[in-house]
Amino acid sequence: LKGGAEATKPSRKYQDRTILQVAHGDGTVRLWDSGHGDEIENPKVLQVDVARALERDSNVDVTVMNMAPNTGEFAVGTKTGEVVIYRWGVNRGHGKDQQQ
Repeated sequence: LKGGAEATKPSRKYQDRTILQVAHGDGTVRLWDSGHGDEIENPKVLQVDVARALERDSNVDVTVMNMAPNTGEFAVGTKTGEVVIYRWGVNRGHGKDQQQ
């Protein structure tokens, strides 16, 4: 064969994807898909707002996070014992202000 372009050879060829999960003090959690390669393949960030899901804007301390490897469901636990479960789908509330 002739032609083509040189590509990097990933060290994690057939393993599951690595999802980076970071909890922030404002009650949000951000997720990145680092992909199969040694560099981040998808630089977009998915953000979930735990504080908004719990309908409060203070005292939301995230203590534990876990993502199901097969379904992608994402569970977040708080210091006060609440658990929020996120599932993939259409967010009907996207772009709308939170009701007071």
